[in-house]
Amino acid sequence: MECIEEVGVNIICLGNGESRLGLDLDELKKRCSIIGANAIYRDFEPDIVVAIDRGMMHEIYRSGYAKDHICYFNNWNRLPSDAYVGLTTNIFSTNINEIIASPDSDEFVMHGAEKDGLIEHGAGLPKYWITWTYLEDRVLNIPFEGLDAGPTAVKLACEEFSANNVFLIGHDLQSPSKINNVYKGSDNYLPADKPKIDADNWVFHLGQIFTENPYVNFYRVVVDNELSQDKVPEWKGIRNFKQIDMEEFEKTIDNIK
Repeated sequence: MECIEEVGVNIICLGNGESRLGLDLDELKKRCSIIGANAIYRDFEPDIVVAIDRGMMHEIYRSGYAKDHICYFNNWNRLPSDAYVGLTTNIFSTNINEIIASPDSDEFVMHGAEKDGLIEHGAGLPKYWITWTYLEDRVLNIPFEGLDAGPTAVKLACEEFSANNVFLIGHDLQSPSKINNVYKGSDNYLPADKPKIDADNWVFHLGQIFTENPYVNFYRVVVDNELSQDKVPEWKGIRNFKQIDMEEFEKTIDNIK
């Protein structure tokens, strides 16, 4: 496994909720290590990028980003070229989205979905993704399953990087009536006019991670707008969790250096 020196013990897990729009992410990176998720790689380079959805993983890899940047993917397993024919013989070509990332590679990664599109049926996404890989890259497999990208980033901060302090920024949770995501309407995301996504799973899994890591301090940082001000009643009473604003975040960072 690759030795990762980029990540410190104070980590921001940066979500893609719209409350983070306007924040200077480069300045945040000077203060803490950052684990980001999904399409954040398009306009910012965190220390780690996490992706779970199949289409998103293949998008990131095909961009070339994973060749030089650490990425944690879900079940990203290289297969030898001689497995290709056997795996694709009964797949209609119209259902395959395939690309060769490196002409020198003799390995590929393949993912399939049970229906056309991972996030809604008939969205025009391929049923199978096949990406021929670089000879070398910086992709690591997520060592656990069952979580969305946001909770995965938080769990990685605790279990893989032994964080002392974890700050959740851009984890808006309770969205307004429409979907709340910086990248809504773009490739591998729902359209901007779709209803909000229920946050129950995120709330449950994050609360579980907080309680399973009692020696880590967790802070949900709310930005001064209506998108992230909500309290999370399910987290009330968790002693190592605190909701703070940006001013408190600045003070906390200064005090833990």
